[in-house]
Amino acid sequence: MKKLSSALFVSALLLSACGSSKTSDSSTAQQLDTTTVTQTPATLSSVSDNGGCSGYTQSSEVAPFTTEWGTCKFEGTEVQAYVFPNQTAVDEFFKAVSGFGIIAEQTAVAPQTDGQVFVWAPKDATKLVALQTAFAG
Repeated sequence: MKKLSSALFVSALLLSACGSSKTSDSSTAQQLDTTTVTQTPATLSSVSDNGGCSGYTQSSEVAPFTTEWGTCKFEGTEVQAYVFPNQTAVDEFFKAVSGFGIIAEQTAVAPQTDGQVFVWAPKDATKLVALQTAFAG
């Protein structure tokens, strides 16, 4: 009888261990599912704020090759900020506006992981290096 009780006890332990293993596995799977983070694309407003160009206001006007543009303030200077869908659009934009004195070398550029490109152009050229540093990689 003692051997039978011991065998039943060992069987019960093994079954409970198997059961808890399955619970642990499904519990771990549930934890992994709930910790998955969805990354949202950066916005021009949030990236501008993080770089010190505050108070971004989107323009209601259209700029060629952009998906959005507006202004913000960087160290007291007004800055035009642009969103482009890709680098090709940036290149086309600078070709289109070069006659107005807007050139790529006088801007800060921040490519985004989703392929968009953010560009800032300060009205005061003395702020350009600081602006480029603020938005560098």
